[in-house]
Amino acid sequence: MLLALLSLPLLLQGTPPNAQAAAQPAALEVLQQAWARQSAATGIRFTIDMRVVNGADEMQMTMQSRIEGQMARPAVGQVDIDARVLLSDGSGGPIPAVSLIGTGDGVYAAEHEMKTVARAGDDWSAAGLDFVEPLGAWAGSPAPKPEDARFLDATEGREGWTGISYTWQDAQRELWLDAEGVWRESHAVRAGDTEYHVVITSLERHEKVDARTWRGTLPEGYAEAVEQGLGDLEANLLEVGVAAPEVDFLDLDGTPVPLASLRGKTVLLNFWFYH
Repeated sequence: MLLALLSLPLLLQGTPPNAQAAAQPAALEVLQQAWARQSAATGIRFTIDMRVVNGADEMQMTMQSRIEGQMARPAVGQVDIDARVLLSDGSGGPIPAVSLIGTGDGVYAAEHEMKTVARAGDDWSAAGLDFVEPLGAWAGSPAPKPEDARFLDATEGREGWTGISYTWQDAQRELWLDAEGVWRESHAVRAGDTEYHVVITSLERHEKVDARTWRGTLPEGYAEAVEQGLGDLEANLLEVGVAAPEVDFLDLDGTPVPLASLRGKTVLLNFWFYH
């Protein structure tokens, strides 16, 4: 369970710009070694900044996120996620903060504005963090096997780093490792539409972890979130042609907007939800 907005799909239309670049077997080996080192750790501590850009020009949406915490196998730790959205017209605001909490008997998602908590799964593989590559690699996502992996020239600020460009799951990607082989950046681009940029401020791998000190604790006073079954949803669907009910909602600036005020206009519903 996590903000679905964070995990926008990277389904690329057309051929990525570097898809025809010559493959370098050594680059693929370094890429898979980085993945293996990450997945071999018992626990990791990290601070990660992520920027997701979706759309273009007047329809562009940018989301900035700080993902910070610690995770250890099989299900101890806590990851805090704070994010905000900015639209191309300058509007936007914060998204309700979420924490993923490993109590030892499972991983739970706590939504702090609504003060709700729900079980995500038995271990960190169910936490939905695959879209952040170094976290996904640790949590069990399979290592990529691209056919076009190649080394990149280090640019300013990346002196001594190793960069690898590759295409995987229909997205053009970059991975950067520092001189000690520590994961520092990941980038993924869907041509002209969606971009993921991950910058790792700190990343520690731990071979041994004291579960007693790493274990997270569920916040007191939070209600258990109840999932609504598909059957219940289908029973409440409106028939085609029936007028929408009178409802009010908040825009990104927190201003109440009655649906009736949009009568006569085309309304696009963009659902943000917890998954």
